[in-house]
Amino acid sequence: QIRGPLRDVRYVTRTIGELHLVLVVADVQGNGFVCGLGLADSAERGEQLAAQQALQRLCLERDVALGLRNAAEKVRKHKEHSAASGPCQESSEIVEALKLKLVDHALCSFCPCGKIWMASIMLQFPGQDEVRVAASSADWEQDTAIALCGEVLRGRLRWA
Repeated sequence: QIRGPLRDVRYVTRTIGELHLVLVVADVQGNGFVCGLGLADSAERGEQLAAQQALQRLCLERDVALGLRNAAEKVRKHKEHSAASGPCQESSEIVEALKLKLVDHALCSFCPCGKIWMASIMLQFPGQDEVRVAASSADWEQDTAIALCGEVLRGRLRWA
C-alpha cells in the first residue's frame, strides 16, 4: 500500500574534479517526477542541495478540496482555461463529501525540471480491492495545472 505522494527517490552522484554533482529524482504519485541538482564539495552537501531544489519544485496540498477550490477560483477568468473552473469546483465538492470515506487522498503540484507545472490527484477508496482514482494534467501555470487536473478527476470519478 502506497501512502504519500513520493513513491521512489533516487540519488546519482558524479565527481567533477574536487566537487560532487548530485541529481535526485523522485516519482510523484506515479504520474510524473521531480528532480533537483546539487553541486558541492562533499557528496552529502550535494545531496542536501539537490533535495532542497527538488522540494522547491514540489507543492503538497494539505487539504485536497481546498486546493481544488482555490485553483478553480484562480482560473475562473483565465483566457484559455476558464472552462475548467466549474468542473474543478465540482471535484472539490465531491472530494469534500467523500473525504471521510477515503482510505487515502492527495493533491500535489510539481515542476519536474523547473519549467512546466504538473498536478496530480489520487483518491483511494476502501474495499477488498482498494480502488484508486488518479488524474494528472500539466500547464505553464501551477493553478491552471491543478484546475485542469480537477476537471479530469471529475470525469474519472464517473467511471470509478
